[in-house]
Amino acid sequence: MKSATLKCLLLGLLFTLSACTNKDIIPKKDMVEILKKMYLTDGVINVVNNGKLFAKDTISYYEPILKQYGYSKEQFDSSLKYYAQKAEALDKIMDQVIIELTQIDDQVDLQHNIQDSAIVDSLNLWPLKTTWNMAVDHTQNPSLGFELPLKGQGEYLLSFDTQFFPDDSSKDCRLYVFFYLDDKTSIGVRTSPIFANYTKDGEIHHRRYVFKLENTLATHLKGWLYDNANGNEEFNRHAIFSNLRVIYKPANVIKKPKQLKPPKNIPVKNLKPKKFVKPVER
Repeated sequence: MKSATLKCLLLGLLFTLSACTNKDIIPKKDMVEILKKMYLTDGVINVVNNGKLFAKDTISYYEPILKQYGYSKEQFDSSLKYYAQKAEALDKIMDQVIIELTQIDDQVDLQHNIQDSAIVDSLNLWPLKTTWNMAVDHTQNPSLGFELPLKGQGEYLLSFDTQFFPDDSSKDCRLYVFFYLDDKTSIGVRTSPIFANYTKDGEIHHRRYVFKLENTLATHLKGWLYDNANGNEEFNRHAIFSNLRVIYKPANVIKKPKQLKPPKNIPVKNLKPKKFVKPVER
């Protein structure tokens, strides 16, 4: 969900409903909740009507939302006028609505991709046990290496939780995972590598990495989750890996992301989009 497009839709909703009266102003917190529910309701209306707004005034669909929070149509209208005159306040309200709607959208996508944990477990391709306490398990697998046969072209989602404690003395500890082809050399052919370092703060962090296979020559997903520069020296290992999963999505079922179209007569260039910073892959 792109924030500029969503802001267009929300502004279109505001201008559709706006009118001027002198009533009590709705607090910002309630305005965020009301606008969020109005947007979701508007989305349902559009879907039911094949993507077109009903000719009927949609305020009839929004009035129950206002009543739920104890406000009237007049209060909502006057609040819109009030906040419209305070560009910075309106911008903060809209930004918060976008953040919360984006979170909802992400949750829906996750539920569509992974219906429940039982299904996920049945599809899990991870070849080893799903929990590793490196303080104990390093004798079995010092760098937590793995090698997974590929099922075909598509996406391989590697996900797990990490908990690195401050007294873990591994050096430059990182994840290093790639697609692999054995060409009879010492290192083989490695493609689409992903590197990621860990934070040793004692907190649990969820990690998710997507590997897209387009090269039909690769045969395995391979790598190390506890790769480090300590070599053969003895050091204190205090890190836990849990909920390890690899989920495969074939190329023929990968869907393109949904794009919302902004309402007509709303100039996109005049809107200030939110900036989402993509994490740097090392």
